[in-house]
Parts: sequence; C-alpha cells; structure tokens
Amino acid sequence: MPNDTTALLIRAEAYNAKGEFEKAKSDVSRILKYAPKNTSARLALAILYQKEKKYNEATILLELLIDEQPENANLYIARSNIEHELAQYELALMDVEKAIEIEPANAAYHTLRSILCRQLGRESDARKSENNATRLKQTAGE
Repeated sequence: MPNDTTALLIRAEAYNAKGEFEKAKSDVSRILKYAPKNTSARLALAILYQKEKKYNEATILLELLIDEQPENANLYIARSNIEHELAQYELALMDVEKAIEIEPANAAYHTLRSILCRQLGRESDARKSENNATRLKQTAGE
C-alpha cells in the first residue's frame, strides 16, 4: 500500500475526535482502497458511521465483521456501544457478555457489563461485575 496504514488510522482517529468525520472517512477510504478486508479500517468506518448517527450502516458493517471474525471481542463491544446509544440495553448486554466470554480477563468489559446491568435494574449483577472488574484490575496491577 502506498500509504502507511497505521499513520492513516491514527490520523483518522484524530479527525474523528475533532468531529471532522469526512476527513476521517477519507483516510479510512484510502486504506480500504488498497486493503478492502482491513479489519481496523472497517471497524474505524463503523465507528465513524456511529458518530454520524448512521446506525444501520454501522451495524451492518459490524455484523459482517463479526461473521468473519466471531472471536474478536472488540467487534462485539463496538456493536454494544451502538446498541447502548440506541437504548437497546438487553442487546448491548448480550454483546458485552459475548466479549467477556472471549476475553474474560478484560476488566473494562466487566465495567461495561456493570453499567448495563444497572441500567436494566439488575443491581446484584452490576455489583458482581464491578467486583470482577476491580479484582481483574488488581491482578493486572492497575
């Protein structure tokens, strides 16, 4: 690829953070032109769609990625973020739980589960997830 993928992704993330979605999409599109199956670029595109409130496009892209890589926990978390934003808490929780199944030692996933459980009124489950997150952070030395 004539351009450095990592540099383009970093710049796209910077544009995204500044709300300059068209510039971010331009960088992601440059990557996808030469590497149409690049997971990082397609995930970045899904996140850009979400930022632009194009939830259907984002979800379709994430579902394609999940079909291709069902053991990639980040993809489930990305879809969960969309579902959470749409107040689809049960669906979001299911995706977070799948991510935890794949990466049980990820404290951030347990924290997300806690937030969703609390939003669903499942206080006991929320506390359990918080405790798991705290334990995992301590084990990791955070």
